[in-house]
Amino acid sequence: MENFKLLKIEDSLKASLQKMKFVKPTPIQSMAIPVALEGKDVLGTAQTGTGKTLAFSIPLINKLILDKNAFALVMCPTRELATQVMAAIKSIISDKINIKTALLIGGEAMQKQLRQLGNRSRIIVGTPGRIQEMMKKGYFKTDYLRLFVMDEADEMLSRGFMVQIKEIFKFLPGDVQIALFSATMPNDILSLTKHFMRDPKKILVKSEDLTLEGISQYYIAVEKEEWKLEVLLDLYANLDINQALIYCNTKKRVLELEKTMNEHDFTVSAMHGEMD
Repeated sequence: MENFKLLKIEDSLKASLQKMKFVKPTPIQSMAIPVALEGKDVLGTAQTGTGKTLAFSIPLINKLILDKNAFALVMCPTRELATQVMAAIKSIISDKINIKTALLIGGEAMQKQLRQLGNRSRIIVGTPGRIQEMMKKGYFKTDYLRLFVMDEADEMLSRGFMVQIKEIFKFLPGDVQIALFSATMPNDILSLTKHFMRDPKKILVKSEDLTLEGISQYYIAVEKEEWKLEVLLDLYANLDINQALIYCNTKKRVLELEKTMNEHDFTVSAMHGEMD
């Protein structure tokens, strides 16, 4: 699929995509959307920034346009990502489409979210903890749930949500279509697919397709963990750059690196999710 115009979707959705100036799909979109539109389960491997949100949003919205009773659920590992995904979905729901939404995330008043659900919201985006809580208390009925999406599934598992995820799967109807997207495919995810998905179509975006246009990537193989800091400081001191962004996999590591680099006379500031 080389152009969104070629998609077999409802005219109102096609018009919305044209208005948003979506023309050429990314690799994950061109491979996943046609399969999902056929109603098949999808198991997609693609990095963040490759267009996964649109890859599942288009089939999701199209399904709900065709079936006025259908609901869809998108589950994300963090509040920030859930909010971002909701904004992306809303951006392509035009007045003609007119599908209501609900955002179910922790850290916010449940009453507000219950009002959204009670307003017959048919697209629900949320995080595992709040979704499981709503389902267990009977606030979120899944009788008409027709599409369930897990976004950044490996991130959910790394954050310890396996218990909640298995509990949520118990509430899903047997005929629900499932789309699971992940940057990697650890064994825990493959185990989930065997138990809950029906012959999913596996889609893998090749590594050469992962780099966005205008970005060059390099890597340095460091044999010992303790050498990483030395290499990083050497890079930072010798590269001709005004600013650099360094990612770490935990808040603890961010704070440790900030302290160490400041002690080596580099001007470094920390940023993490628990800061206001």
